[in-house]
Amino acid sequence: MSCEQCSFINNLWETILVVLVQCKDLVTPDQYDEYEHDMKQYCSAIYQWKAHIVRSIRQETCKQRLLENLTDKEVLIIQDFAMKFLPRSFREAQSDWFAKKGLSWHLSVGVHKRADEYLVECYIHLLQEGIQDWVAVGSITTHLMEYMKNKYPTLERAFLRSDNAGCYHNIPLMLCYYEFNKTSSLKISRVDFSEACSGKDLCDRRASPVKGHMINYVNSGGSINNVRDMKLAIESHTGVSFTRCAILSPDKNNGNYKLAKHMISTLNNFSFPEDNTGIRVWKAYRIGCGKVISSQEIQRDNKKLPGKLKPEVVSDFPDIINKEYGSLGKKRKQPDNDARRRHPRQEPGTNKYNYSAAEKSNCI
Repeated sequence: MSCEQCSFINNLWETILVVLVQCKDLVTPDQYDEYEHDMKQYCSAIYQWKAHIVRSIRQETCKQRLLENLTDKEVLIIQDFAMKFLPRSFREAQSDWFAKKGLSWHLSVGVHKRADEYLVECYIHLLQEGIQDWVAVGSITTHLMEYMKNKYPTLERAFLRSDNAGCYHNIPLMLCYYEFNKTSSLKISRVDFSEACSGKDLCDRRASPVKGHMINYVNSGGSINNVRDMKLAIESHTGVSFTRCAILSPDKNNGNYKLAKHMISTLNNFSFPEDNTGIRVWKAYRIGCGKVISSQEIQRDNKKLPGKLKPEVVSDFPDIINKEYGSLGKKRKQPDNDARRRHPRQEPGTNKYNYSAAEKSNCI
């Protein structure tokens, strides 16, 4: 099975290489070797670019199908660490600008369905201490799952989605989710990783107004020097719509966990069966039936598993916010190009303009 258009590039490379061989006598040996090396590099780069596009489309299909089949008992959560926020003060000396330590903040955008409408909520976790590793992500996810289960008791399954950053895409975190499902009533059903430069649209869309809100707070005379100031800034002036903020101190778990015979970097889709008999993995979404990592194999490779993380909640999400939910809007039908280029008074398909008598008198 092959695509005719995709095979054009193969024919093009063969033609260029034939021409290059024919011109071998016209250049020096060093120049010929340089041209041949450049052609191989260009060919490899284009093939990698094509593979990246195919993987991006394939992984994006996963998100679209989850949204299409989402029920009122399921929630899709997209996670991402935003760029660290540098402390700011309303008035500060130039010397205070240097050697600042950024504040870590994590966004989780939840999408769940009510009736025929998709509701969107944003949850921000500010890390009081610790680094951006799998323990921090596991602690954030644990707290978020418990909060959402208390707020929406009907939720039973959660689908997690993030990029390929090392704090998400690692074996200890997958084993942490595996252990989390043993005791939680809100199960993590799937974990999917998007391709680079794609798949985090909802998180980026929510991070932008939050940053703007914090900058407005500073411009109004406030200062953001720590995570408590940051939470105060986000919740100031009635806060940001459908956005909640909490301060968290991650668990201290730092064990070394592994799964022999499995290259985690090549696996991009993980499914956790409801009976908790193991983990099914895929390299790409719905390509093949996947491979099952049994619970016996997990126990054999790890004498002790991470267990359920217990983060310290310094300041929890507020009960009341400005606006409870956002929504995923439907795509609007774009007008045709001719209609957009036409003058409002221009007749379709002609160069005539229809003006009223009053408009003509004004022109005169």
